[in-house]
Amino acid sequence: MRGKILHRLRRSVYISEEYWQAQQPWDQHVLLIKAHHAASNGDLVYSHTSAARLWGLHVWNAPEQIHVIQRGRRGEKPGSTGVIRHTHSVPDGDVETLTGGIRATSRERTVLDCARTLPFELAVVIADSALQCGASLEKMHEMADGAPKSRFITRVRQVLAAVDGRSESAGETRLRLKLRALNFPQPVLQHEIRTAEGTYRADFAWPELKLIFEFDGDSKYRHAQPTAQVILDERKRETRLMEEGWTIVRVRWSHLDEPGLKQRLVRKYNEAFRNAAGRAA
Repeated sequence: MRGKILHRLRRSVYISEEYWQAQQPWDQHVLLIKAHHAASNGDLVYSHTSAARLWGLHVWNAPEQIHVIQRGRRGEKPGSTGVIRHTHSVPDGDVETLTGGIRATSRERTVLDCARTLPFELAVVIADSALQCGASLEKMHEMADGAPKSRFITRVRQVLAAVDGRSESAGETRLRLKLRALNFPQPVLQHEIRTAEGTYRADFAWPELKLIFEFDGDSKYRHAQPTAQVILDERKRETRLMEEGWTIVRVRWSHLDEPGLKQRLVRKYNEAFRNAAGRAA
């Protein structure tokens, strides 16, 4: 039997090339962090986007470098490829030990570190995901209030003011931020509507207008029934909603950066507004 082709993750750390190729990009990033941990012998704490990835948070469009806080002198050399070393201290209460003995900054500390260093939209995606995973927004505010004053604190407060744990994916977060930037009236997030075909949960809804904006991603289906059945059942509920006068606008990931998205969403909103006025007349 031929030997398996190996993929080098780090010095002295290898896995099967077949296994590597079968992983999603976000899982590959986690494997690289774990390989770094296996190849290191220092007192390391993973932070920033590396901690976010280890916690399983949504990390979108962020650099792939590994972030470590190195509290001792032992471990990997400063010039290690793809590694950003931070030498500042971190309180013991902001560090947690994860599966496999890997230490990382807490979810709350991770959000604040990412808010200081990442563009606004990327940081809010991570913060929303952290709230979904049980992080405390109150604790984040307390940590921000107790942090030394710096030019980064304004960025942190802007991110914390924008977070909403009801957004369940990076796409929903990005669409919510775009609606806010376009000065749309505040929608109801994860609005539940009962139909004869079951309960429909809308990502963004304006109930008085019978208008729904739905982000069309696959993350909502991952932990449920087989995808085909889930989609079929949801389409039945959508059909019943449309028969009852609801308008459903689906937004895909590829739409989020299209120049025409603003005009499309504004047009649909205005149509729904006029229809609501007609029903009330």
